Amino acid sequence: MTITQRTRATALGSEPGVREQDHRTLTAAYRVSAAEPVLEGHFPGFPIVPGVCLVECAESAGRQALAGAGHAPRLAAVESVRFIRPVYPGDEIGAQVTVEEPRPGVWVCRVRVTVAAARDPDGEPAHAAQVRLRYQAEQEPQ
Repeated sequence: MTITQRTRATALGSEPGVREQDHRTLTAAYRVSAAEPVLEGHFPGFPIVPGVCLVECAESAGRQALAGAGHAPRLAAVESVRFIRPVYPGDEIGAQVTVEEPRPGVWVCRVRVTVAAARDPDGEPAHAAQVRLRYQAEQEPQ
């Protein structure tokens, strides 16, 4: 079997929309629909967005940030994840990505996932998660 095209499957049905971008940062947003299939049974009577979906949104935003800077790398590692507060159906998730390039062909994306409706003590959108991702340049097939 020969694979000719990669297709991304997403737990939340679509990718975050880019709001702002420059060569080292990106801001994106995604509204979680109450109709998302991934919410069924997570948890009965008290639905919350699974943490893996927040990581997926962070990864998508990181990939979009790198693509906007002219890179097409592959995800090499989810280096760290910290979940801070739950995300509920109907919430708007924000993703603020900062890109670093510690060495040629390696990029680290630090992503703050926020909830627009909740505020921290400074009045900023409350953090739902912090994710650090490492990407590497795509290797040519041998």
